[in-house]
Amino acid sequence: MGRRRRRWTGAMAAAVLTVASGAASVGAPARIRCDAGARRSVSLTAYNHDLGLVRDVRRVALPGGEAELWFEDVAARIDPTSVAVRALRGSLRVIEQNFRYDLISPARLLEKYVGRDLELVRYPHGREQAPVHVPARLLATNEGYVYDIGGEIVIDPVGEVHLPKLPDGLIARPSLVWTLDGGGAVTLEASYLTRGVSWHADYVAVLEGDSDRFDLSGWVTLENHSGASYENATLKLVAGDVHRAEPPRREMMEALAARPGRSPEVREEALFEYHLYTVGRPTTVHDNETKQIALLGASGVQAHRRYVYEPRMRVFRRAMGDAETTTKVGVTLEFINSRRNHLGLPLPAGIVRVYQRDRDGALQLVGEDRIDHTPRDETVRMRMGDAFDVVAERTQTDFDVVTSGRVFRSSYRVVIRNHKDEAVTVEVVERPGGDWRIERASRRWTKEAHRRVRFDVPVEANGESVLTYTITVRY
Repeated sequence: MGRRRRRWTGAMAAAVLTVASGAASVGAPARIRCDAGARRSVSLTAYNHDLGLVRDVRRVALPGGEAELWFEDVAARIDPTSVAVRALRGSLRVIEQNFRYDLISPARLLEKYVGRDLELVRYPHGREQAPVHVPARLLATNEGYVYDIGGEIVIDPVGEVHLPKLPDGLIARPSLVWTLDGGGAVTLEASYLTRGVSWHADYVAVLEGDSDRFDLSGWVTLENHSGASYENATLKLVAGDVHRAEPPRREMMEALAARPGRSPEVREEALFEYHLYTVGRPTTVHDNETKQIALLGASGVQAHRRYVYEPRMRVFRRAMGDAETTTKVGVTLEFINSRRNHLGLPLPAGIVRVYQRDRDGALQLVGEDRIDHTPRDETVRMRMGDAFDVVAERTQTDFDVVTSGRVFRSSYRVVIRNHKDEAVTVEVVERPGGDWRIERASRRWTKEAHRRVRFDVPVEANGESVLTYTITVRY
């Protein structure tokens, strides 16, 4: 957009508004405002995938009879079909419910004034001089602003816009509006789902020297883009993949109650088929904020390092020709999430970053991986990358067609070279198709699945090992 348009946009943002106030119509229900200042408590339950559950408790005085209650400062991304309201103290009856979200903005103000008269204010000689007031009529706001000024059609004129009054229907903040029947002091609870709230776990593992023991710390990373802030909120986090129907339904409104857990900062409990984490103290979650909260800490967690070589070429029905290009050997760390291993807390999904100190004592990143939701006593596997000093190469040494187009026999030779100063064991993994059978092998092998076979090959420090095997495959 050009320079004149940018000046005009800035002028619109500074438009002067004159809002006329008037008495309510005779016989209309009383209008009561209830903003965040009336809040007694609020809780926020965050789910993993762009979903939050808000429970907002406020105190309000109702005049008796039918009244219109404006419940302000709610999330801008609220799902209005999920709203539930009830009286915790006192009594009320909900007659009608609306969600008002037509917010005041320069663009919405001018859209309301299409076809109406307004006034442009210009300062041809600078703001130190008297302004010039120009009557105008707004004709259109599509891809620019079109005016009728003195019989001429003008596009995006320079100047400030002065509007005679605030158009009907626009509000300053998103609001739930209820028509209620009740009287006296009432403590009411409003619960609703909102988009724009999500959380995930982040973990930091620091290896102890050159060993595979590490210290693990976990953090909750909460993001709030719901369009509302939650002061001194009770924060709960649900780990798991909660199924949602489309469109959202009221059945998603579940009562969440925490029981004491074994962590003083974040308590954990089972909730249906998921896990619920409750932060031990109130926290303030501002709109458009990313917040981190300590989740767990563990020392001396024992891991196991695995070296895995999985050849790229998996063709068993033809001759391969020359030796296969050297393939890197992958490195994986795995550990058991058990109390015996200083853990035992259900681990929410997230990214684990693994560090190791160099000779100067500085932490260096050695790998990271994303883990899924992991129950206690299950194994966590993290792929760290590829080994630098361990290489492998597979060569097809023989090939025969046993039965034309049906049965094939292949022989392979895998050479593994270890340039490290300590011995390693490399897992060689093959994934044959069809009906397969190992005819001969120089090492013991394990059938891990229908189409997965593993050879464990020990290699001495600065040494070399050779694996040979023959496999027959029937398609």
